[in-house]
Amino acid sequence: MKAQRGFTLLESIVALAILAVVLIPLYTLIGNAMSSMLRARDAADRAADELNALAALETINPALRPQGTLQLGTVQMVWRALEAVPPVLGADYPTGTSSFAIALYDLDVELRDAKGQVRAQFPARRIGWRNGR
Repeated sequence: MKAQRGFTLLESIVALAILAVVLIPLYTLIGNAMSSMLRARDAADRAADELNALAALETINPALRPQGTLQLGTVQMVWRALEAVPPVLGADYPTGTSSFAIALYDLDVELRDAKGQVRAQFPARRIGWRNGR
């Protein structure tokens, strides 16, 4: 009588069980790596949005626009400024005093997505000026 070649049903079940024991942790590892990658991408996107917002704040004079909104691509920046240091007349050379009153402002900045949900929120400090005379 010839010997049969191939796997028996029991051998196949044992092989599948061993394969499952090996693959389940591998799938868990892949899932964790994917979620970590997505979190890192979201953090990088948020950091880029915050840098864009800080660059846009350089063009805003909080003494003249204490609050407002500005569209930055797909992100909307909303800010509110409160006077942190009262205004003083600036120094001017050679006369001694400037015609501008300068004050320091604390800004509360929010970055919102297209749905209006807050993506990031951070404080900032800016100098504001207006004609003081």
